[in-house]
Amino acid sequence: MKNSDNKKRGILSLLAVLAISGCGTAQADGIDRMDSDEFVRIINVEVARIETENFVEEIRLTATAVANQDVMVSAEESGVIREIFVDKGVQVESGAALAKIDDRVLAAQVEQARAVAELAGQTWERRKRLWEEDRIGSEIAYL
Repeated sequence: MKNSDNKKRGILSLLAVLAISGCGTAQADGIDRMDSDEFVRIINVEVARIETENFVEEIRLTATAVANQDVMVSAEESGVIREIFVDKGVQVESGAALAKIDDRVLAAQVEQARAVAELAGQTWERRKRLWEEDRIGSEIAYL
């Protein structure tokens, strides 16, 4: 019992000391004593002139962009790209040229096809002339 009474007295003493130390003086509260009956409260205020400035409305955020649609783009012909006409991420219309491929191989193939077509035309004319002049038809296959 005596031990619990000592604990109670110790706690009460501690609370009393804390309560008394919490009470401050007038100067600690920012109050200056002018006369015995008058108190003046001192408030620290800083005054500054208003100046005009340009206001830039800018918000910087970190985010991840996810496309609404994904599109696979493929070329009608294969080859090495020589020139790119649009930047990455730019919106383009359907059918617009995006890049130019190295067309030297394709140009050679076109020239070869023209030569074959010309040869076929010459052969056709020769066979037509032989048929009309000499009525030679089946023997041409052996030439």
